[in-house]
Amino acid sequence: MKRNLPLLLNKIISLGLIVPLYLAMSISAFADITDAPSEDTHTPTEEVASVPESSPAPEASAPAEPSTLTNEAPASEVTPPAAGETPSEGTTPSEGTTSTDGTTPTDGNQGESDIAGDQTPKDDLLGDDLNQDGDGLEGDGLDGELDDELEDELDGDKLEDEELEEEDAEEECEHELVYTSNEDGSHTVTCALCDMEEYSETCEYDDDGICVKCGYMRLPDPVLVYEDEYVIVTVSGAVPENADLKVKPITEADDETRDLYNHTANKMEELLSNSENEVYGFLAYDICFTNIETGEEVEPSDNVTISMEYKSEILPVSKEDVKNAKELKVDVVHINEKTDEVENLTEAGSATVSTSSNTSVKSASFTSDSFSVYTLLWNGYTNRQIEVTFNNVFVEMLDGEEVPEYEEIQESINMDGSTPEIMISDKVDDIPGYKFRRADYKVDGIGKDVDGLKLIKKDNSNSYYLQLLNEGAEVAKVALSSSAKATVNIYYEKNINLTVQKIATGAAKEDTTTTYEFVIKNSEDVPVGATKYYVGEELRTTDAASGMFTLLSGQKAEFIDLPAGSYYITETGTSRESTYTLGDFTTKILEVKKNQADTLLVQYEAASQDSRVVETSVDDESTKNIKFKNCYTTVTGPTEIVSATVAKYIRYHAEDDNYDLTIKFKGPEQKIVTTIDTSEELEQQENIKVDIVLVVDKSNSMGYATTDPNYPTRIKCVVAAVDSMVKTIKDKDDVDAKWKVIDFGQYAKLMTSNWIDTGSVVVTENLGPAESIGGGTNYCAGLKMANDQMPGARSDAKKIVIFLTDGCPTYGIKDGKQIGKGTSLTTDIETATYNYASQLECDYFYAIGMGLGYNAYSDTSGGIDAFTLLQNMSAKVKAKEAAQAYNISPEKVGAIFDSLAGTISGIAAGGLETSTEMLYSSNVVMTDTLSEYVDIVPDSTFKINVTLDLQDVQDESVASVPGVIKNGIQDSPATYTLPDGTVLTANYIVKNNADGTVARTISMVFPQGYLLDDGYEYQVKFYVQPSDLAYDYYYDNIEDENPYPHRGDDKTDHGNNDPITSSLLPGFYSNGLANTTYVINNQPGKLDFPKPVVQVHFTNVWEIYKVNQSGDYLDGAEFVLEEQAEEGTVATSYTGTSQQVEQLSGLVVWNDTVATGKIYKLKEMQAPTGYVTSDDKWIITISDENVPTVRIVTSDGNPEGTEYLVEPVREGKVITYRFQFTNKKASALPYTGGSGVYKTTVTGIAMMILSAFMFYLNRRKKAGF
Repeated sequence: MKRNLPLLLNKIISLGLIVPLYLAMSISAFADITDAPSEDTHTPTEEVASVPESSPAPEASAPAEPSTLTNEAPASEVTPPAAGETPSEGTTPSEGTTSTDGTTPTDGNQGESDIAGDQTPKDDLLGDDLNQDGDGLEGDGLDGELDDELEDELDGDKLEDEELEEEDAEEECEHELVYTSNEDGSHTVTCALCDMEEYSETCEYDDDGICVKCGYMRLPDPVLVYEDEYVIVTVSGAVPENADLKVKPITEADDETRDLYNHTANKMEELLSNSENEVYGFLAYDICFTNIETGEEVEPSDNVTISMEYKSEILPVSKEDVKNAKELKVDVVHINEKTDEVENLTEAGSATVSTSSNTSVKSASFTSDSFSVYTLLWNGYTNRQIEVTFNNVFVEMLDGEEVPEYEEIQESINMDGSTPEIMISDKVDDIPGYKFRRADYKVDGIGKDVDGLKLIKKDNSNSYYLQLLNEGAEVAKVALSSSAKATVNIYYEKNINLTVQKIATGAAKEDTTTTYEFVIKNSEDVPVGATKYYVGEELRTTDAASGMFTLLSGQKAEFIDLPAGSYYITETGTSRESTYTLGDFTTKILEVKKNQADTLLVQYEAASQDSRVVETSVDDESTKNIKFKNCYTTVTGPTEIVSATVAKYIRYHAEDDNYDLTIKFKGPEQKIVTTIDTSEELEQQENIKVDIVLVVDKSNSMGYATTDPNYPTRIKCVVAAVDSMVKTIKDKDDVDAKWKVIDFGQYAKLMTSNWIDTGSVVVTENLGPAESIGGGTNYCAGLKMANDQMPGARSDAKKIVIFLTDGCPTYGIKDGKQIGKGTSLTTDIETATYNYASQLECDYFYAIGMGLGYNAYSDTSGGIDAFTLLQNMSAKVKAKEAAQAYNISPEKVGAIFDSLAGTISGIAAGGLETSTEMLYSSNVVMTDTLSEYVDIVPDSTFKINVTLDLQDVQDESVASVPGVIKNGIQDSPATYTLPDGTVLTANYIVKNNADGTVARTISMVFPQGYLLDDGYEYQVKFYVQPSDLAYDYYYDNIEDENPYPHRGDDKTDHGNNDPITSSLLPGFYSNGLANTTYVINNQPGKLDFPKPVVQVHFTNVWEIYKVNQSGDYLDGAEFVLEEQAEEGTVATSYTGTSQQVEQLSGLVVWNDTVATGKIYKLKEMQAPTGYVTSDDKWIITISDENVPTVRIVTSDGNPEGTEYLVEPVREGKVITYRFQFTNKKASALPYTGGSGVYKTTVTGIAMMILSAFMFYLNRRKKAGF
């Protein structure tokens, strides 16, 4: 053993030298691999940036001590980092482990190759020579001894842990729990036998409210009280913590609860629908808890008891109903807020009610576990009837008015639930000399025409009411009771079945010598001679041979018992001694219908000498009234009043660097004015009475701007228009007008409680929110309130409703509740609007829309537009004389109100009527020839649009079909379909001229004979871009003060241009010859379009190429471009790699678009394989226009750098700046940036020599030398 000791020692020393030698060489090789760049390995930017260039390489760290492992494998050795390396950021070397890539793992979750595998150093770490040496360390037993000791130690620890677990199991406590009250509804639990960790739990109570564990007694439930002038409400039981009681009486008079009241009434009817009882009345309350802190509603946690004590007995039922009712009682009813289901708490045994003998309620008490609406319901049943009296009224018709002569009672009958429907026709008597006219029933003093009576059962009840009908629609109803009565008047008039009236106007109205001659013939052209007719009280007969009869102005012939059939009444002329002839008049022949507007049957112009004739039919059921109205006429004109206008404007699209151009034409208008004097004889006139309801939209949009500088908002236009109309009517001595004004938004508000005189009418500029009616638009609210005013109007006054709005309705009313969200029109809102319009009854209805669009609303079933809805709504109104709808611009509302003022006053006295015949242009051709400085945008479209008062006359998406341009020529034309079906067409025409030039023209030719519509503006829009010629011209003259040759005409910018690009600004003309030609009144006309200009916009591009010293392009270089940001701001950086892009090699491609208007530092991070990384840095300044300025800073040069100038290259509108970044080739052993290679190599050679020498000595000793 002693002899072998030196030998063993020598081997250990040799091994000790070889292992460090191997590790040193491995580290050196690893450093070479890591530092040397290759084609497939890139140095991360972060590592370069984290090591300052001037910092020395850190010293190698000492290896960590091996940690004790729990498995049998010994800990592997820790390899220290090579010189120049540092651990990864944020990590430290773990004990006993090293990752395979030279970095230290950050946690203990290594993969199988780190821990799970055998961590004993592998043989190949020691080299093949050592492994194959028979004198190695294998078999010397050291490893085995270490393993045995480690196993013994671990086994001992394991046995000790098992013994401790057994002792813990033997000593586990059987707890004796102790409960200590916390005096707050909880208690603390501890163990009396051990130090168990205490905890808390909620108390469990018995029926007496005592905790079964700690004995704590629960506090009594709180009691909440509400009181008003009628009732005291007390609530006790499971009242939530921090709760307050809220009670809201539900009444119809309260706007806040009206909808809920109506809903409750419906639910009460529904509750009794299957019983004999009916609703006599109810009291309803909305009862709930609210959180004192948040105000939110909270439900009780369990049952609560509600007690209601009334301060005095209360009864919401009439004494008569109490008297007539059978078994009248009071029940407590609950409406479930969540399910809307109704529960009778009294019948369920959960409520009691105390009442007096007449069922007046004294108190009520009920129990529930939830809150919502609670109702005291009076219900019972009775037998009811109604006494109906039929009264015959005999009248004489004078000037269209019924003048009563006398009346008599026909009969009275009692109607009850068993009475069948009664038709008025069955009650009409056959009275000689008279014929049935109509029947009516008075409602609030106003007669409502009826034709039938019917007993109707109320919805969901067993009670009835009398329904009075007209053409199937209900006009009134009367509830049945023991004393209910109703009177129906049946009117009869003289049996006159044809009247012919003569009216002369103007200067002829005062002439009493002119006799107007008429002839009446039957359908076989046979004169109706010897036929009786009345003129006033005078009985006359027609001429037996010719059928002639004569009238003076103002007289009327009333034919009696004229046989049924068709007749021709002809005004043949005037008598020989008369002052006037028919040629002096425009004759309007009117059919005067009862309760309707006069219908114009035919009109003869003043120049015509023809006989005036009308055909009419006569029957036994009605009277036909024919009016020959001869109006004195003067004619002036034609006069041109509106000139043609043209416009052309341009809009720049920066994102596409092109322009859209629009040419617009509005045709001229001429008119021929015919003035018709419609004034009738003063002795025939009476002051007409008109009751006017003005309904004004006060939604937020009424505050929108207009183009009128005097009235800059829509509401200001309306106020001025109303003032003007009021003045016009006030100046009419023969008009007696009364007014009511209604404002509406989301809700409606009556601004005049009583009917006021014309001089008191005021419309304010306050919009909806200021009037507390909301900013939305609710037609239904305005119509309903207007209809509510009709019963209060004067019976002998014409009732006129003027409805003004600027938008479609966004709210409505359905089943008494508001619908809609205030954002758009829906089918439900549209239907509700028509429903309320159909309930409005008046003589005249005028709906005025201001700037309503023609785009269809997709949320409606028919896709209706706003003006069509307004027209439909007007048609639904029951207007006896006229119902009209208008759509005008806000600026023209004054004119339409002035017209209405004339119409309203004209109802009374007539006056001067102006008839205008408009002449419009035709044979229109719009032409725009492009200049040489613009091109049509490739593969673009062009389209037509037509507007009226800045609104599309048709939905553009439906009416307009764009034209298509492909490969520079037209692929298809643009078309536009007008409302009357006319199709307009525009074309893009390319024509080669004889001189070699090319003419490119946008042209719209109107159909032959088409007359331009009143006020229509016709537009064609297309897209252009500057041509190459424009870019060449500008670039050649870029040094001039103004490199553009033209200046744009004034007002050639699109309204949305900000900033403007054309009006009076330099640029290139977009068009050459551009005009519109037309013909009006057989005279030709032409207008030239103005000339907008376009500007050129160059695009600057900069590129960096990687090259070697020979100028060859290199791929694979990596760069960092870092922003020189101000202190305190985050710098933006970009990474780039030189690579081949299309046909270009060496182009540096950046990972993102480099921002303009900044200064950057460029640094090469990794050179291409075989080249040395450059130490040069570039300072690159990028302007806002993306123009680069480069300065190169070398390591041994001026720190400010040297400017790198290049000549830019222009291709069309793109200007490119190209720079080259040069690299040098590397030596055979590329420089890696570290100094450890040479030192470790020399050290390794020295150690190998020493090892070989010692090996040689050992051999000599073994050999005995």
